[in-house]
Amino acid sequence: MLRFAYGAIIIALVFCASSAFAESPDCKSERGSAEVCFTSGEMRVDQGAGGWVSPIRPLTKIDLAKDKVPIGKGYPSPVRTYEGNLLYRHFDDTGNTYDIVEFDPVLRRSTVLVKGRNNPGIIAMNPEYMVLNGSGHPPSTPVEVIKRSTGQVVKQLRLGDPVYAGYIENKQLIVLQSISSYFEEKGLRFTRFQLPSLKVLGVVSISGNRLLSVGDEGLVALGYREGGPQLIFYNRSLEELGHINIPPPVMKLNASCEPAGFKREGDLAVISANCGEILVLNLGKFAVERVLPRYANFYSLALRNGLIYTTTDRQEGVVVFEAASGKELGRLPVSATNILLKQDVLLAMGQYVTGSNEWPVNLYKIDDQILRNGMWREQSVLSACMEAGKILDQTEDLYAASDLCRKSGIDALLEGQEAVSAKLRPLAIDYASWLTKTLHRYGDGLRWLSKLNAGPERANDVRDASFKKEFFERPKAIGIDSKQIQGEFSTAVSRGHARLPSLKFDLGKRTDGGDLYFFPRYVYQPIWGCYQKDEGVKLQVYERATFKFLKEIKIQPCDEMQQDTVLSVSEDEGNVYVRTTFRYEDKKRNNYFVVSKKDWVILYAKVFDSSLDKFPVIQGVNDGDLNEHQASVETNSFLVKQQYKGEGSGFLHSFYRKGTTQAAEPFVTFTVNEGGFSSPEIMPVPNSDRVIVVRGADGNGGRPFQYFDPIKSETKTFAVFPSPHGWMIDRSGFYVHDGSNIFVFDLVQFSLREVWPCTMRSNCDEDESRISDLYVNDGELIIRTEAGTSYLVPVGK
Repeated sequence: MLRFAYGAIIIALVFCASSAFAESPDCKSERGSAEVCFTSGEMRVDQGAGGWVSPIRPLTKIDLAKDKVPIGKGYPSPVRTYEGNLLYRHFDDTGNTYDIVEFDPVLRRSTVLVKGRNNPGIIAMNPEYMVLNGSGHPPSTPVEVIKRSTGQVVKQLRLGDPVYAGYIENKQLIVLQSISSYFEEKGLRFTRFQLPSLKVLGVVSISGNRLLSVGDEGLVALGYREGGPQLIFYNRSLEELGHINIPPPVMKLNASCEPAGFKREGDLAVISANCGEILVLNLGKFAVERVLPRYANFYSLALRNGLIYTTTDRQEGVVVFEAASGKELGRLPVSATNILLKQDVLLAMGQYVTGSNEWPVNLYKIDDQILRNGMWREQSVLSACMEAGKILDQTEDLYAASDLCRKSGIDALLEGQEAVSAKLRPLAIDYASWLTKTLHRYGDGLRWLSKLNAGPERANDVRDASFKKEFFERPKAIGIDSKQIQGEFSTAVSRGHARLPSLKFDLGKRTDGGDLYFFPRYVYQPIWGCYQKDEGVKLQVYERATFKFLKEIKIQPCDEMQQDTVLSVSEDEGNVYVRTTFRYEDKKRNNYFVVSKKDWVILYAKVFDSSLDKFPVIQGVNDGDLNEHQASVETNSFLVKQQYKGEGSGFLHSFYRKGTTQAAEPFVTFTVNEGGFSSPEIMPVPNSDRVIVVRGADGNGGRPFQYFDPIKSETKTFAVFPSPHGWMIDRSGFYVHDGSNIFVFDLVQFSLREVWPCTMRSNCDEDESRISDLYVNDGELIIRTEAGTSYLVPVGK
């Protein structure tokens, strides 16, 4: 399940989250203790014969005993920044209350600002005072003023309205106490207090619906005026200075996100908007200078000397752009979920690891002049792509190789240069050829091969990728002849053309009908509807051999309040057993029905009793709560358990030998880290010990499909689909569909065996061709379309 954390309701000084490639910290904590691990951030770069110098240098001369930053019982989280320093809070040694710590990345010094408080927050700070708010229930919000030189509380007050944000200006505390709904003109209400007495001086309301940032130069609010979202700018006296309309997204996305991560340097500013695009703003003209299109992710941004630093979605390094041109200057091999720049020091924070109670923090020295020089960039791309070639030779993992090369920033390098060097050209051609063989970036592969003027030795790659492009972009016009059958994809489509449905029948639309339940003689389909008086929960019965419709059985009448649905279906020789579920708990409501297979009538209905009633109880997985996500599957020799270990730790898969006790150690484990946004699906490969893992969307144009072999401890990505709609596995193969076409992979090498085009059914634009479900049962694949028309295709046993 894909998750998004949309725009914050309070000041967006909290750092945006993303993910990164793993790094091992250089420090270790003793069992039961906790510490921040300053790491050097391994940089696999060549600084040899070429004489080039990296623009980033790890700061490794740190006395851990002196400089380690406290995190007590853990769960550190950034709160805000102050004068370039990071303010974060963590559970203290009691595990019940919090400390708030200020960390200076330049001096590498930490100071505990708040100790042992119940859910504290810092409203505002200046050199003289610190203003805190604590936990409270409306209408009581506690606020207190602390004199920083002594740590003494000089004033306490309970406010009737909550405090969302604040700042100190000219001996006054100005706090945001009211946030409006959308489209209300004067939506943000600020209250002015005298410091330190907290005497109320007045109330000011300004335009806007969310407060995005408070800085030395002023405030930034998000408003909805003139028919669209706007950034509205104010000075610290709350006088409006101007506004900027947020442009529509460059890439249309099925998501909606508020802007976040505002950073300013003079009249230059940047902000992440439209679910990941980076807007470069000119505050002298109050205009958007340019848009840096990105995928739908949430970035941590930093801005210094006209350079934009941003994290990526899976911790694939820190990307650096030149604000004046929008040009990508390169990717720094820095593992980070959040970043902060103070002077020339980059503070890179990783995700807190729950199990070990460690928080990886890296410090790096940045050299702007070298960053702007392109020589280092090409050398880092060369190094990564050479390593990618070795990986491909050793593992034949095309996707791992192309992904490693991509992470180095080669695409931006190829895009921005008229010609590449003689040293890089062969590696770039290899990279482009790898892309032509993928299912999600073949278009980029064609583009790079054309730009690089690849020779005739790449002609087959060009032909196969060109055919692939035509296949996806012009499905109705696709044809194939012997000259086109040159590569894996065109060969797979050629085989798929030979597949023809053996039976066509009607199952009804998926919106009205549920999943199919297959049994030796019959197939059962639950139906739900509450649109007409005679509707409700029904069970349709089909003959298994011919899919001839036999009977419709009314299980429950329509109840708009409870909206009963079928939970599961089972049968024995004489009866069918149906369990239903309802919205609101009702211990007297019938949810167990026994139907006679002789005349298809309900023999009796009652409340299900697991200790008495004949029925297999099916336990579902609550995907709505990742913290409770657990699943298990079985292979030939292993019981495989999947468990979510918390943000930063991902999903742990443990393989236990069948027959071992619960206390036994797993035979092998592997972890899938989805960055906290989605949960992977795991499926056993029939008649083997291998499993297939379907990972969440990677934010770079695809969803990875991998297999894991526990005996060899080997993981390999065998496909990345840009938008897979569904998948199914049985003894005959692994099937994936994109809503139109079906892709069949073998279960030995996991290579693409067949592609069944939408033209095998009917017009590709009609509901009778668009796929809603796939079912594989006993050597036959059933293709169910959005119109309800279904096709039976023999695939072998």
